[in-house]
Amino acid sequence: MAKDRGLKRLFVGNDFTHTGLAAAQTDATHQTVTSTRYDAAGNRRRIHSDFTDGAATSPPPPVNPEEPEGPGDPTRTVADHWYRYDRENRITLAEGKLIGTAGTAGATTDLDRDNASSAWLEYDAIGNRRRDTRAAGSSGFVYLGYDYDAGNRLIASYTSGSVTSRGTQTGGKVYDGAGRVVSSYGSFSDTGATALGGKSYSAASQSDSYFYNLNGQLLEQRHLQNGSLQYAVGYYSNGSTTKGTGANGSDGASLA
Repeated sequence: MAKDRGLKRLFVGNDFTHTGLAAAQTDATHQTVTSTRYDAAGNRRRIHSDFTDGAATSPPPPVNPEEPEGPGDPTRTVADHWYRYDRENRITLAEGKLIGTAGTAGATTDLDRDNASSAWLEYDAIGNRRRDTRAAGSSGFVYLGYDYDAGNRLIASYTSGSVTSRGTQTGGKVYDGAGRVVSSYGSFSDTGATALGGKSYSAASQSDSYFYNLNGQLLEQRHLQNGSLQYAVGYYSNGSTTKGTGANGSDGASLA
């Protein structure tokens, strides 16, 4: 029997919904097994997931996923993600892949070009996340940059195909004097026709505005697309919430 070498396992079955998988299905017979390895500081170093859809014909993977597994199952999908951290225990590699064989000389982890969520993460001197480096195809990269104000609050995000260029701003946030978010936006363009928070937006833009009472409690959220109100959510002192297209979402249904 395999020994538990620092791995924790989670078994999920019976109507568990797989997310993020191209062939995701929900039924009463599938199962997923997730094994997580931690370092001495408690950081996740590896997450090994085994998804089985339909009638399982092979046993779940052993506690140590490096050991041989049972017979193959055509309905089975395996995901293997690796992570790195800096001296401050901040993630520097998210959902990376293993290069070589674990536990052998020369083995290392790197960006996984087959996973759009895989990224190298960089931080500034005070710990703000400054840049993500992600794979773009088989050889290129895409860079996501972040700007902060004097209070270390995120105010803008950018996407670029060059490490030396700021690129195109893809989102941002505006705050009031009390530090509350009053608007957030994304996918804007200088050629857009609708202005919000001093920015112009493209047809694909999404924006949210937030309104508060004198006690700083959120009263309403308005969501716009291409400058047109899509919905409003109202928050009331009795704890109820409504969502609709009128003021405070009062013409809509109550939300649980």
